[in-house]
Amino acid sequence: YEFNFDTKVWRRVEYTGPSPGVRENNGVVEYKGCLYLFGGYNGSQWLNDFHEFNLDTSVWRMVEPNGPAPASRFGYVSVVQGSCFVLFGGYDGTTWLNDMHEFNFENMSWAPVSATGQIPSIRSCPSWCKEADSVFVFGGYDGVQRMNDFFECNLATYTWRQIPCAGTVPSPRYFHACAMYSNCMYTFGGYNGTERLNDMYEYSAETQRWTQFQPTGDVPSGRSSLVSQVYNNSLFIFGGYNGQVVLNDFY
Repeated sequence: YEFNFDTKVWRRVEYTGPSPGVRENNGVVEYKGCLYLFGGYNGSQWLNDFHEFNLDTSVWRMVEPNGPAPASRFGYVSVVQGSCFVLFGGYDGTTWLNDMHEFNFENMSWAPVSATGQIPSIRSCPSWCKEADSVFVFGGYDGVQRMNDFFECNLATYTWRQIPCAGTVPSPRYFHACAMYSNCMYTFGGYNGTERLNDMYEYSAETQRWTQFQPTGDVPSGRSSLVSQVYNNSLFIFGGYNGQVVLNDFY
């Protein structure tokens, strides 16, 4: 599906080519007019296949990389840096991960990344945002506990550092959404192991502090596995899961 922010109209995208098929995945990235999708979970197995969707031609194709791909997984962090698709962590159906890999679009090959610094512990389904040459990762789940730690990885050097959390720090969670706007990161919702949340927080890079918002209006209900996107000066969220039903509401 495609949503046009100007006309406020949804449309179903008709496509050709071999579809990736059903799967749960939160790691799609865009590079030079194409969407790229790695792995995920299809209800019975964790995957490590790689697919490309051309936004101009609406054609799917399977990407055949040179050399071995990373282990199957979903719930990983994914960003584009330069000519590379970079992923971190996730869950492979048995083990929670904190490895890093990069796919080079120019030579069509995967390579493991030897990151340094304060590397986050194993985890799946954190939230993440990219700003300039850094990716910011908050929270997640390691199979035992939900977390609310906060990390930055400099993608130019693959160096991690843990960011000290001051102010009103969000409670531990995973399957939450986040987005960057005007040098701040915003988080909404998620799952803390007991309930689906609808609280909202801002992290200011300038003050290095978290602040909880008290939004007014028609605040979305508690949910996990939602998607978020900033357009102009607004944050949009769509869908998610409230613990009982899968949602398709839009705010």
